Amino acid sequence: MDLVWFRLQILIFAMEGLVASAFQLDGFIKRINTLRAW
Repeated sequence: MDLVWFRLQILIFAMEGLVASAFQLDGFIKRINTLRAW
């Protein structure tokens, strides 16, 4: 049971990391596009 909970926490942590990196990448691309627009 503890092992399953531990794996679940790792999975949630990994998913949050992926979502955060995706948002950072999106913001980074938007920043580059605004710089190009100038």
